[in-house]
Amino acid sequence: MSFVRVAWSFVRAASALAVVVALLLAASAPQAHAAGRKALRCAFAKQRAVVHEIEAVLECRRAALRAGASVDPACIAAASAKLEEDFARAEMRGGCVPEGDLPVLQATADLCAQRIGEPLQGSCTEAGDECGGGSPPCCTGLRCIGRLGATPMCAF
Repeated sequence: MSFVRVAWSFVRAASALAVVVALLLAASAPQAHAAGRKALRCAFAKQRAVVHEIEAVLECRRAALRAGASVDPACIAAASAKLEEDFARAEMRGGCVPEGDLPVLQATADLCAQRIGEPLQGSCTEAGDECGGGSPPCCTGLRCIGRLGATPMCAF
């Protein structure tokens, strides 16, 4: 067998291998694209669920402020239950990456609702007044400053 025939056989074999690899990649592309779409759809569903939970918790806080009462634990529990239901529905559809992230995102949503709700509760603690604990936050521009053994006060 001459060198030219061996080289030509190698080129044909390499070309055939390239065609096979290209066909395999082309066949797997729609599957990878579909998996990516399912993961995005799940992520978006989870995002919407977290935003709805934040809205529901803030509505619980608004209702308490309107009534001049403390936040109803049943209202908060209902918002949490709805979030759990929405997450279960999203993960049941499949494609979620990662799965089982409800506790982390629920804690983030609760902290977000708290951080939004506290300064926007319609009242604030003036300069020189006691702060911290269950009192409203210090008014804009003030900080709650406390020294060891002294009562914390709102100050500049």
